[in-house]
Amino acid sequence: MKKIVLIIQARMGSTRLPGKSMMDLAGAPLVGRIIERVSRVRNIDQIVLATSELPKDDILIHLADRYNICHFRGSENDLVDRYFHAANKFEAEIILRLPADNPCPEPIEYDKLIDYHISEEKDFSSNICCFMGNGYPDGIGVEAFTYSALKSIWESERDPFKR
Repeated sequence: MKKIVLIIQARMGSTRLPGKSMMDLAGAPLVGRIIERVSRVRNIDQIVLATSELPKDDILIHLADRYNICHFRGSENDLVDRYFHAANKFEAEIILRLPADNPCPEPIEYDKLIDYHISEEKDFSSNICCFMGNGYPDGIGVEAFTYSALKSIWESERDPFKR
């Protein structure tokens, strides 16, 4: 069995809606509600909240502790680097990428994507967009990729916009 780590990317410095990660959603912070939902995914080994090293993101580390999940701090804007180092730290073989602005992750769909990703031996799988009439609304999806695919991108891609 490969170690599957779900990494939630979150930070407080959103340019479109600053502080959205901690905004109230039915009595709990947005990221807290996301953690509650993804905690029901059966096929993952670990949940990690990955944020930046900036002091304004300390609140997210406290939230991760409150929800009893692991956390990682890395680059604010280089998400490839943040994911790569988080995957290394937690020895992930398959990584699930969840941006914290996807407020309604659907655990059953995550498990379906993981099963597909493993059974088809893919480097990358996603249910984020409406594809082939799947009918998925925005905000419930996730991406899955292998550690080797992430490492390849981390080593080869230098364009800051793509990272």
